[in-house]
Amino acid sequence: MTWCSTPKNGRPPGWWRTGKSRRRNRHRLGEMVRLVARLGGFLGRKSDGKPGPKAIWEGMEKVRQYAVGIEVGKAVYAT
Repeated sequence: MTWCSTPKNGRPPGWWRTGKSRRRNRHRLGEMVRLVARLGGFLGRKSDGKPGPKAIWEGMEKVRQYAVGIEVGKAVYAT
């Protein structure tokens, strides 16, 4: 992060510049569906095609279980 003291691109002086593009960290919907489906047992080989509803459903259940586990961990170890 760098501090910019001169106005640039219509921004007032004194804004923080991270040097990273926001678009770089965005994932496409298809990529996210495949990641969730992999948690549900989808292997993702060349000839497998697209993930089905069962793999996506089971993957979403695991995501939900992970989220509940993180919340419980935060509650237990909160100071």
